[in-house]
Parts: sequence; C-alpha cells; structure tokens
Amino acid sequence: MKISSVLAVIISAFVLTACSSEPSQDVIFKAMRKWTGSYLTSVKKVDCTKESDISYKCNIIMDMSGTKQAGTVKLIKSDDGWQVGSY
Repeated sequence: MKISSVLAVIISAFVLTACSSEPSQDVIFKAMRKWTGSYLTSVKKVDCTKESDISYKCNIIMDMSGTKQAGTVKLIKSDDGWQVGSY
C-alpha cells in the first residue's frame, strides 16, 4: 500500500507541474499554425513571461514561407490546449 501511495503523490506532482509550466516551442508552433495556417514553417521561442495562471506572453521568431519575423504572441491555456489570444 505504501508504494501505491508514493506513486500517487509523484504522479500528482508531475501533473501539477505540467499544468503550471510555460508553453514549449512545439506547443507555440502548433497554436500559431492553427491561427496562421500552412504558411507558417517554423517558430523559435525566445522567452515567455507569465501573465496569469492560464496565459503567457511569448517573444518568438517565426518563419512564414521563407520570411523570418520577430513578434510577441499571447498564449492562453484552454480545455483544448494552448490557443493564441489577443491583447
């Protein structure tokens, strides 16, 4: 019984950590790809700043059909994953 209790605590800690962490570069790319369409070929995450429990402001460099552009994007955690928000 002790082992199952310890495993439950460890798994809970990982789940809670994952919920509060900032979006990864891959997550940002997927959210941006939904928003911009197929023209987006890559996203490089520069940094992210937490705005609230469910939102981050991230500085990125994106490549759209061979043109690189720096920008800032707001990402909001929803039931469907990370979504691009507006300011």
